[in-house]
Amino acid sequence: MLSYKADTPRSSFLALVAICNPTSWELTKPVILWKARQTRLVGENATLQFTTDGELKVEEDGDVVWSTKTANRGVRWLCLSNHATIMLLDESLSNVIWQSSNEPSDTVLLQRALTPGQKLLSFNTSEDSSDGLYSLVMEESRLCS
Repeated sequence: MLSYKADTPRSSFLALVAICNPTSWELTKPVILWKARQTRLVGENATLQFTTDGELKVEEDGDVVWSTKTANRGVRWLCLSNHATIMLLDESLSNVIWQSSNEPSDTVLLQRALTPGQKLLSFNTSEDSSDGLYSLVMEESRLCS
């Protein structure tokens, strides 16, 4: 698990996570496992920030494009789990305040399950992050498309 504490006195933080074949250490083809459902695509000057008040957000030109909405809710740690879930946790690392697997985008992984009320929604195109034509919704006793 990769983790970073919110009150660490740094102005920036960069993490690169690469999945390798352990027998040859060759990089595998990248696969997007989760995307933030933002209202628009951002440019190269956009930033991903983990703030000292515990919020993870994407900003571009001073506008918040996407956020976990977890400011002042006791978040102190940002962690990337071994199952590729982004988690925001409290000081004790025992309470999950927010996690990406509760907001699936367009991909389901083997270690995850859709719970009633969750849905997968396609993107219009790889360049257009607006909602696409296809969705899959988990209801109490059935799966609907």
